[in-house]
Amino acid sequence: MIGNAIEWYDFFVYGTSAVLVLGPLFLGTDDPLAATLLAFSTFGVGFLARPIGAATFGGLALVIGAASALAVGGVAVLPSLLAAQFLGQLRYTGVSVCF
Repeated sequence: MIGNAIEWYDFFVYGTSAVLVLGPLFLGTDDPLAATLLAFSTFGVGFLARPIGAATFGGLALVIGAASALAVGGVAVLPSLLAAQFLGQLRYTGVSVCF
């Protein structure tokens, strides 16, 4: 129950920051509506991909064990986390941030 509340709080915080911060800083469009819609689309893709990951890693946990599946999931997420960490804001990096 507490984990579910924390998870939904995380979605609320990201949804709020997508409107106020992420769209204008990282998506690089002059139209604020387009920036907001792009930020919400990334939010929606993440929301819809979660059940796919749960089914994949839930099945993997049944085969190799929960601790090993957690380790595999952590290693699988690491490249995207590092890429997001080292990408800069669009005004500093230009179009190269998209590639």
